[in-house]
Amino acid sequence: MMHNGKKTKIITGSEVVHFILVTALLFTFWLLMSGQLTPKFITIGIITSICVAWITRPLLLLPSASHPEYSYLAFFIPWHRMFIFFIWLFKEIILTNITLVKLVLHPKMPLDPVFVKFKKNMDDPFAHAVLGDSIVITPGTVTIEIEDGVYLVHAITKEMGDTLERPDGQEPDVSRRVSAIFKDLHKKSEEVEDHDDV
Repeated sequence: MMHNGKKTKIITGSEVVHFILVTALLFTFWLLMSGQLTPKFITIGIITSICVAWITRPLLLLPSASHPEYSYLAFFIPWHRMFIFFIWLFKEIILTNITLVKLVLHPKMPLDPVFVKFKKNMDDPFAHAVLGDSIVITPGTVTIEIEDGVYLVHAITKEMGDTLERPDGQEPDVSRRVSAIFKDLHKKSEEVEDHDDV
């Protein structure tokens, strides 16, 4: 596919399968919102979904962080791993909410806001979006900036900050889990790098 006047190579996945998936998602959304199952509405829904999926194709090609001539397909990710991650994240959100309630109800309200930084190298921009958003939706932490794989995060207490910028120097749990979702894509990216070096 041409993108910005240049031929774009896909690191993983099939553009045809991706196009069908996006069309199916749009059509499902159309059916849910319209609530109509008459032939007229179904036909309009199919045509509209195909047109929107075709027009948005360039927007759903995410450029590789290390190889600008390569791209990732936005929705071509291992959804089964993502689902398991969301279960873990939901548990973390509940536990963090309980911690925040205790802080707010504490007579002295022992808040100790801090900024923390940590680096996570991932080639897929969608992986960075998932990690940044996972930090944001966890109460008490907000992703301020992501630049060149360096995350700047505001945490409401030092303990929450320490879960991201760990004193022992180990990788934060959330970034390790996000990386595990996209591990197959990272392997493909490394294969691309090896191929380019030849």
